[in-house]
Amino acid sequence: PLSVIFGWPIVLEFLSGAHDLDVHFIETNPRHNLPVLLALTDTWNDVFLRAHARTVTPFTEAFAHFPRFAAALEAQACGSPVDRHN
Repeated sequence: PLSVIFGWPIVLEFLSGAHDLDVHFIETNPRHNLPVLLALTDTWNDVFLRAHARTVTPFTEAFAHFPRFAAALEAQACGSPVDRHN
């Protein structure tokens, strides 16, 4: 779990940020709503540009393995089997 790797203060900060983004999504006009704009951009890239990939770039060494985790999470959400050791 994240709490073992990063500690509870970091997990609580992460959850606080997730809550802030949830509030932003609910309360912000769609023209300025980051989750809506990202979803629309993703749909545009996928459907019209046929760009089926996205880039996840870690901004600090602590997140060096996050791109692999994000790829596995997306594959799992799409129903693909995930091997924890790859």
